[in-house]
Amino acid sequence: MQPKKFAQFTLSLHLRRKLHPGVCPPYETIDLIIAIQSSGYAEEEYSIVKTFLVDFIKEMVQLTSSDTRVKLLSFQEKPDPFGRSPKIGFKSPYAVIEKVEELKMSKGKGSSWFWTLNLIQKMVFAPNFGNREDAKDFIVLIVNDLPTDDSLYDATIPARQLRDEGVKIIVIGILPHDSTTTRELFISKLFQITGSRDKIIIADGGAESFNDKLPSLPQALCGQPCSD
Repeated sequence: MQPKKFAQFTLSLHLRRKLHPGVCPPYETIDLIIAIQSSGYAEEEYSIVKTFLVDFIKEMVQLTSSDTRVKLLSFQEKPDPFGRSPKIGFKSPYAVIEKVEELKMSKGKGSSWFWTLNLIQKMVFAPNFGNREDAKDFIVLIVNDLPTDDSLYDATIPARQLRDEGVKIIVIGILPHDSTTTRELFISKLFQITGSRDKIIIADGGAESFNDKLPSLPQALCGQPCSD
């Protein structure tokens, strides 16, 4: 694994090269949720992911407009909106950046996509929690393996409801080298969440492989290729 400082530097440099202002038609108003699985990482991997979050939020402002608001949500077996995550509600991108360092890695490896998407659909994307009716709603879901409650709860139900409501879901799937999940199975499960292969980004080989996969992110967000 690369040293943490070097990995963070190359990740930040890679983002600045690959994401450019004005590459896609800006939405006037965006409400963005970033839901990150907080378990199943090594400490250096989690640091890389958090560095990505900071750079991604900054670039999201450049890709869209100044009227972008962001909500961070960390989750393990169930989402934790009042604990490890900031309180429910959307904030300015730079206010959220200040909160990224407060995200804590959880012990264990379990996660629930169902409860996370259900919380977002029922509570976070609701006017009484600050979601704007005129906003274009995005979810970026970051996961590092299949959900552990897949046999009990069907995450495709809230995912489909969100998409039917016009929410665009993008999933970044981190697949470690030692994962027992095949790439094909991982993609098929993520497809059930996004409803589109173009909205899936697979980071093979763990968080350090973000560098190789991030060129796919602008197209997943914009729906069109981005050029230098």
